[in-house]
Order: sequence, then C-alpha cells, then structure tokens
Amino acid sequence: MAITKNYTTDQGVDCPNAYILVSSINYNKFPPAINPANPSPTGMANISIYFSQATREALQKPLVTFSMYFEPDVSQTMISQAYVALKARADMAGAVDC
Repeated sequence: MAITKNYTTDQGVDCPNAYILVSSINYNKFPPAINPANPSPTGMANISIYFSQATREALQKPLVTFSMYFEPDVSQTMISQAYVALKARADMAGAVDC
C-alpha cells in the first residue's frame, strides 16, 4: 500500500510521480497523561517519500522522511488509518492510492 502525487521537496526537487509510503507505525496503548482534558494522540506513523516507485523498488533512499501523529481506532487496521490521516494533510492534497 502506498500513495502517489506530484511533490516538490523543500530543496526544490520536483517529483512528478512521488511514491509515498507509511514505513512504520508506533502505537501507545496507554498514552502519557500530560493533560487529561486534551490527551495526546496514541499513533505515530513514519513516512518516506521516494522520487518514484521505481526508485523505491531499486532500494534507493527516500528523498524525505517525517513523522506524523494520528488518533487510531483499535477496531480498524492501523495502516489504513495512517494512510487516511496522511491523505488528509494539506501537503498531500491530490494524492491517490496505488
């Protein structure tokens, strides 16, 4: 599972068909109680952006990596929820499943 979209890195590299992958997910069953009125998200997804699917398949390193937080529903798969949260980001507008 992955998504694709036209993407430009912060360094100005244009990727006309970037391959965007949730590379790992971390989940805290018991989040820290920093502020009980506003609990922290318990899911974190690590994202890797490759120039293209071909560069990913050639085992090249990603151009960009970052982490994002989301609030998962344990009755559903974490990976699908991570992709839904990823596609909801403003910088991922127009991304499509591949």
